[in-house]
This record gives sequence, C-alpha cells and structure tokens, in this order.
Amino acid sequence: MSINTTSSTAFLKSGLKLTFNKAAFWNGILAVVGGLISHLFADILNFTPVAPFVLAIPLLFLSGCIVFSNWDENTGNPSVKFRTLCIEGLKDILTHKSVMLLAIVQSLFEGALYLYVFLWTPVLDGPNRPIGIIYSLFMLCIMIGSQLQVVMTSKLNLSTATVPVVVCFLGLIASLIVTYATHPNSEDWGLSLVGILLFEVACGIHIPSINRLQSIVLKDNAVGVVNWVRVPVNVIACACLMSLHGAPDNMGSHKLFLICSGLLSVAVVVALLLRVLVGDDSSNGNGVSTPRNNTSSSA
Repeated sequence: MSINTTSSTAFLKSGLKLTFNKAAFWNGILAVVGGLISHLFADILNFTPVAPFVLAIPLLFLSGCIVFSNWDENTGNPSVKFRTLCIEGLKDILTHKSVMLLAIVQSLFEGALYLYVFLWTPVLDGPNRPIGIIYSLFMLCIMIGSQLQVVMTSKLNLSTATVPVVVCFLGLIASLIVTYATHPNSEDWGLSLVGILLFEVACGIHIPSINRLQSIVLKDNAVGVVNWVRVPVNVIACACLMSLHGAPDNMGSHKLFLICSGLLSVAVVVALLLRVLVGDDSSNGNGVSTPRNNTSSSA
C-alpha cells in the first residue's frame, strides 16, 4: 500500500509505520525461503541455475492474479500531470533544506546499495559456494534489520530522523570492512561475507525508516521528490560500474567498494545535518516538521 493510498483513505497514520515494518519483515521471511528453495533445486538436486527463475514464474502469475482481483489501480491524483509532479518535486528539493538533505541521504545510501547488488556475486561466488544459502543469509539480515528498526524507534525511543544516521554509519563500517577484504593483497572471503551481511542489516533498517521519514517530510509531493531521487542513484551505479567493474588491474571491485565507503561517509554527515534540522520527534506522534517549515534561507 503506497503512501498516497494511505493518505487518500481512512487508513490510520499510526498504522503506516507498522505497515512498513511488517512488510520488511515478511519480505525477509519469504526471501529466505526463496533462497533455500533455490539452493535445493540449483545445487542439491543439480538442476541448472535457471531452475529458480522457472520456479518463480507461477508465483509471479499468482501474485498478479491476487493484485488484479483485490487491489484498485494506484493512479495517484489523476488531476495532476506527471510533468507538474516533477517540476514541483524539483522545486521542493531546491527550496526546502529538509527535503534536499533527505534526498541526498537516500541517493547516497541507495547508490551504494545498487553497487552492492551488482558486486556481491563476483566477490562471494566460487566453486562449491552455496549462493542460494548466502542469498538467504542476506535476506535474514534484512529481516533482522527491520526488527532492529522497531527496537530503535519503539524501545530506545530514537527519533525518526536519527535512524538514518545509524543506518549510514553502519553501512560505512560494513563498506570499510569489505573494501579491506577485497584488496588483492588482503583478500578474505569470510571477512567480505561478514561485511556484506552487516550492510544488509543496515538495508533492513533503512527500508522502513526511510519510508517513514518520507511520509513525514515529503507530505506535499512525495512522488515528485522520489522521482528525482532515483536519478542520482542510477547515475552513481551506472557510472561506477561502467568505469571500474572488471578493471584490468584486478582491483575493480575493491575500488567500487572504496567508492561506496566515500558515498556513505558523506551520507553520515548529511544525515547528521538532517537530524539537527528536523529535530527530535520521539516525544510526539506528529513527526518532524513539514518541508514548508524548513525552507532555505534564500526561500
């Protein structure tokens, strides 16, 4: 269920946070099971690596039928054109500090995430290494991260804007570990696995927390702003992979993880600035200030 749908129905605002947490948790459970089933068919039963994709076809068909028969089409506000959404989104980013900082944090972290998606297989793959089990471990870590996000916000009373600081710092530590472990002079498969698993925990915290923060900060035009966030995310991933992946000096993966560390270092600083700007929302149920109350000095 999208933020737009919840805002246009009687869906309780207090239920939005719980929905994001449950979605992340059950996505993790299903993904873990999927990884184990893939390992069973591809490795243990010695079917081809294509077997997991074939098994996914009937599940995708079933999901499509459920969506088609039970969900209304999420068209947003039909009276607002896509071009208008994009223009307003760019205007919000350029004129409101909280929106700009949130967009930068999300772009930097998810840019590093995209690089991890492409890099984990060449780093961890090898003879007799159970890729399906490794993938299940990734999903388990994401599930653990989603539960840690609940603990941080509900038990430790961390504010919504504080969680991205923790996420980016945890991701930075993970990237530094993998950067060291992928250097040709200090290659360590086990340490690489530990670092990537730690990054997956950070991703599990990031998914529900960034959705929650978007629902608070991007009240006016969430769709328009998020559309612009996707641009630097894809530019970062494409530019880095095209320039360094498979480098002739055998250090392409190491350099890409080094770039991830740099991106996340900047993300930590920007997340701290965002935390200072929006303040502490842990003591009330209304969340942080809206972007209209956090305009830049030139606005």
